[in-house]
Amino acid sequence: MSITKRKRASLGTDSNLTGDECEMNVYAPWIIFYRQIEAMFSEDPEVVVTYDDETKTITLRVEDLKKAEALSKLLPSHRVFGNVEVTVTVVPANKEPIDKSKYLEAAFRGNGAFSHITTIQDIPPMHLPNPVTYCVFKKEVVQYDADDMSSESGRISTLYQDIAKELFGNIGGVYFCTDSE
Repeated sequence: MSITKRKRASLGTDSNLTGDECEMNVYAPWIIFYRQIEAMFSEDPEVVVTYDDETKTITLRVEDLKKAEALSKLLPSHRVFGNVEVTVTVVPANKEPIDKSKYLEAAFRGNGAFSHITTIQDIPPMHLPNPVTYCVFKKEVVQYDADDMSSESGRISTLYQDIAKELFGNIGGVYFCTDSE
C-alpha cells in the first residue's frame, strides 16, 4: 500500500499526513522504479522525469547535453519486472559506448541531492589496479510513494546512495556513498 496526497506537493517535501488526508494505493514494482528515478532527480532543475503507462516508458528530459549523455550511459535502458518490461529513455541521448564512471559528475551536476565525487588512483601499499570512484550524496533522507510491504504508510524512506545503487547497478570501481557532514 502506498500513500498518495490528495493535494500533491513536490516530491521530497513531505507534510505530516493523517488518515483523513490520504488515500491508500497499491503500486506495481515498475511504478516504484519510476518513483525511485523521480525521487533521485527531484532536486535537479535540468531533469524532468515522466512515465507513460501505456508504453511502460520512463523518460528523462534533460536540458544539458553532457548530463543527458551521462545519464543515458548510466541508467539501464530497460528493466524487467516479471512479465512487464519497462523502457528507460533519456532525451537527448548518445549511443556511443563510454566509461560510465567518467560521466557521474556530469550526470549529477546541479542536482541538490549530490555532494561530490572523489577518485582515488592508488592507495599504497595496496597498489590498486584501477582507480576507485566514490560518488557522494548529501546526508539526507528522501521519501517517495511506493508499496514494498515494508511500511504501513506506503512511503519509502531511504538515502540517495541507496536509490543510486538500485538505479545504476554495479558500475565497476564506483561506489555510491552518503556524505558524513
